[in-house]
Amino acid sequence: MRNLDIFTARKVVLGSQGLWPTRRYSGISGLPHAIREMRSVQVDPINVIGRSHDLALFARVDNYCSSDLDQLLYTNRSLIEYGRILMIYPAETFPLLQMAMQRMHNIFVAGRPSRHEVADHVRQTLKERGPMAGRDFIDREKIRGGYGHQKDTTNALECLWLGGELVTHSKRGTDRVYNFLHHHFELTSDMSVEETEEEIIYNALCDLVLGTVKEIAWRSRVLIYRTILKETPAILERFVHSGRAIKLQIEGTLYYAPAYAEHWIDQLKSNELPEPWKPIKVTKAKEVRLIAPLDNVIWDRDRASK
Repeated sequence: MRNLDIFTARKVVLGSQGLWPTRRYSGISGLPHAIREMRSVQVDPINVIGRSHDLALFARVDNYCSSDLDQLLYTNRSLIEYGRILMIYPAETFPLLQMAMQRMHNIFVAGRPSRHEVADHVRQTLKERGPMAGRDFIDREKIRGGYGHQKDTTNALECLWLGGELVTHSKRGTDRVYNFLHHHFELTSDMSVEETEEEIIYNALCDLVLGTVKEIAWRSRVLIYRTILKETPAILERFVHSGRAIKLQIEGTLYYAPAYAEHWIDQLKSNELPEPWKPIKVTKAKEVRLIAPLDNVIWDRDRASK
């Protein structure tokens, strides 16, 4: 097991997330590459100087434009948004999302018999009228939900979306317009629950690039929707034995990293910049970027304080 100093470790984390030494992608063509590198982007509609996901992407993509993000989400479908913690993922993550969708279906759709009738009404209306937003349903009963009370149909739309029957078709301002998921994505995953959870843990490892067992398990919960701390150590050890991951010590603490990161570490320790990280325009001395409040690198505040 090799040792890694904290300064190189910080460069590895920031570099793998596209924040060091500076922007390496540009425009709509570079945006999907940046999000694949990040693995996910947390969405937040609150806008003071900008929405958190826009700020996070602006810090990584030169000439970033929020309309480009909408095009990739709702026209090209190379990205998908999903989750109770709302995240944007590359479309190739969809097979992993299907397990989370099934779990949410069991809880919010199948698990609520009292609301089956309104769910059927929403399905039938969408079949007849096409994509709809919650406000398109009128004269409906108000029930507890959201941040207080909401229409029963709005609640049903959200539950069917979480349960994987619906997908975001488009946006009207901040309103989500829903359509049936099968119109836009194919249900293709044939992985078992155990295989899916392993891939989600590997996805979390690649997101963090350097992570303790606890950090990786906590990050994985965004998609797994259950506590997996007990299973995570054995899964990570299987990654090590199969060559997918390596183990390192940073200031006496055990960390895991995807195997491909070892080459970056070797280059950084030799004062070389990994080829994928080379800037497109300027050096870090000519550019200052701010980290968004919900950026991946500070999502776990305990980890960010190290």
